[in-house]
Amino acid sequence: MGVLVTGSSGLVGANLCKGRDYIGIDSRPHLSTNFVGNIADKILVDSIFENHEINTVINCAAARFDFGIPASDYLVMNVSDHKRFLENLSLYPIQHFIHVSSVASFDGIEMDYSDELECDDAYRVTKYMQEQLVRDWCKKNDIKLTILYPSAIFQQKARSDTNIGKLQLITKYLPFIPNINVRKSLTFLPNFVEFISDCTDRSVKNGIYLTIDKPILSVTEILTLISGNPNKSIINIPYFKRILSIFASVLDFFSMSGRIDLGLTVSRVEKLYRDTSYENLIIDKLDRSFYANQTPFDYRKSLRPKHGNSS
Repeated sequence: MGVLVTGSSGLVGANLCKGRDYIGIDSRPHLSTNFVGNIADKILVDSIFENHEINTVINCAAARFDFGIPASDYLVMNVSDHKRFLENLSLYPIQHFIHVSSVASFDGIEMDYSDELECDDAYRVTKYMQEQLVRDWCKKNDIKLTILYPSAIFQQKARSDTNIGKLQLITKYLPFIPNINVRKSLTFLPNFVEFISDCTDRSVKNGIYLTIDKPILSVTEILTLISGNPNKSIINIPYFKRILSIFASVLDFFSMSGRIDLGLTVSRVEKLYRDTSYENLIIDKLDRSFYANQTPFDYRKSLRPKHGNSS
């Protein structure tokens, strides 16, 4: 079975290709990327299929920035490029399409796209639009479809290009943990990658899976665990959200209206205080339990940095 991974230079795609005989395509070069270019490029896609027997596509490609790009870039990368990519794939014998969506797309259902949207909302609505393109294309071409909905993806090694990674780096230096009883879902990268791989060899049947790990924790519990020091004091700070928002607004002034990422933005404060547990989510045919039952693990062992080193 030949497998093509789009977005093979990203966090999920690169780890998915590592140690597996998959073909990677991405606009950025990487050890896991065999073909560098835009998935919308018909000549490039034709070249891949002319030289490799591929019948499964794992689609990880998406705009992966949460700062500093306009909504129109999300529309191009997440929607327009994917539309052309799917049109190109129609010429080839694809049997199985595995689409890495996001829980953010659930919020995108309620949104209308506009060029004035800020990054987080642009991501949400265009991921939903992207998913609809994939669903319609698979139905039209009678292709087996698997959709995966991860939440914030984390690993032991902190990465500064993800929000959870930023928190892993910051919490190491916090003298205490603020009490924020907002519940958050997380997706542990190694488990997620193995689950996707199982989907390719049909160890996991086709379906729609909510790929978040259990138990679901509060922000305070997450910060405590990733700090590497479970004995840190937890402190109630009155109006802490308002304080963070004011501080983020001040930083926004020094960021030259969003051209420099200083780490804290009003949008990120809002995201921190948004419940993303998805415990009461009701979506038709969405499997909420299979992934968590297949990939049990110890949060404390997974999140706590080894030897007190978050990197």
